[in-house]
Amino acid sequence: MVVLIGIIAGAIITFVVAWYFWKKTPPHTEEDQKKIDNIVNKIQNIESVVYEIKLFVNGLPKALAPIRNLFEQGLEAMENYNWDVAINNFRIALGIADKDSYKGALLNLIGYCFYPQGELEQALEHFSESLKIAEKISAVDGICANLGIMGIIYQIKGDLTKALEYHERALIMSRTISSRKDEAQQLGNIGTIYKTKGNLDMALKYYEDSLKILKNIDNKKDEATVLGNIGLIYQGKGDLSKAQKYHKEALKIARKIENREEEARQLGNLGSIYRIEGNLDIALKYYENGLKIDRTRSSKIGVVSKLCNIGIIYQDLNNFDEAQKYFEESQKISRNMGYKIGEATALCNIGVNYTKKKDKKLAVECFHQVLILFKQTDAQREIKQIENYIYIIEKQIK
Repeated sequence: MVVLIGIIAGAIITFVVAWYFWKKTPPHTEEDQKKIDNIVNKIQNIESVVYEIKLFVNGLPKALAPIRNLFEQGLEAMENYNWDVAINNFRIALGIADKDSYKGALLNLIGYCFYPQGELEQALEHFSESLKIAEKISAVDGICANLGIMGIIYQIKGDLTKALEYHERALIMSRTISSRKDEAQQLGNIGTIYKTKGNLDMALKYYEDSLKILKNIDNKKDEATVLGNIGLIYQGKGDLSKAQKYHKEALKIARKIENREEEARQLGNLGSIYRIEGNLDIALKYYENGLKIDRTRSSKIGVVSKLCNIGIIYQDLNNFDEAQKYFEESQKISRNMGYKIGEATALCNIGVNYTKKKDKKLAVECFHQVLILFKQTDAQREIKQIENYIYIIEKQIK
């Protein structure tokens, strides 16, 4: 899911994405699990990632050599962010794997190596193949996990209709296997899609249902993210006091459990509130602290979000040249990874920049490009805002 709040009057952007890894529970050593948990923490690369990640290893830690050796070498490469090396090891293992369960797990792992790099088409292809195998061997938990991550990728690509379809299927599967945790995740994913579509009341309902489950099962990590998402709803409704309350609660939990990804997201969310309130120095500090965390953890979409928000601060300070640098970097990253919402948001900010510099012709050109991108993503609220803005500027030019 991706949400834009007030993109014309300042282009404050936030991204709320739910995604997770497919993991069976075959017996493997505590050392193996520590390696897997470490990698899980490294692949958190989406702004407002919702929910805990689960790697799908499906017996690979107990496989015979050379499959196990290749698997372990792949995990080691993932730990060091050497995604291409990991992919190579997993592909070699895939070529000699003699069980469908191994093949499904390896395809899933390869998909997750492409994902942090922004190679969304490659990731989607491998998750799709993994899903086919899960369906073939009736691995319901595997089906649920692959549906979830594929829904996330479609969200990032801007295909909200398909994303909703996959998340609703995953919700049904999670209830089939009586997994309250997975159910909460999919409720959150669906809420995020409704938020992107501008249906804030429906989004809030799904988030509150998700939060209720998470509190019942004492899942602090996911609870913090959903609290942040609810805060974003109240931002969208203009209730900054209530939004700040939810974001601060989420930040407190994130720091308590040492979840750096969530900390970065909530720093960004609070920065947006301070900016709206006119506290630009405080807002900039929050954004820069969040960006520092995102860059350290190679969180591309997190970086995209913070870059735009920092650019907006400089725009508010009438430092348009400095603002342009941040917007252009955000646009470049988004375009390279096929992230249409991110690219549209950066372009929209650039258009606003040209407007403030009194270059309305270039501004209109930017907004027409933005409109094309938003129409590809079904972001109805943003489409209406852009169309109205183009009408106003073109009328002024005439």
